[in-house]
Amino acid sequence: ISLVVIANKQDMKDALDPSAIGKVMQRDVHTMVAIDLAYRSSLFRLIIRILCQQFDIPTPEGPIEEILRFSE
Repeated sequence: ISLVVIANKQDMKDALDPSAIGKVMQRDVHTMVAIDLAYRSSLFRLIIRILCQQFDIPTPEGPIEEILRFSE
């Protein structure tokens, strides 16, 4: 089972430093500002990469909009 640590609210002036979180959790920490759409693509890519690794399937390439398109 994978554990992904995401430090949200990194835009706040009193946000805890992600490296401090990483030391406590003993994991890599991914930063996030949920209200900033620029982070959305990187978060989707992270989730896709972890799921693909978990199920031992190739990670898809291309624009995130194409990867996440659902058929009707």
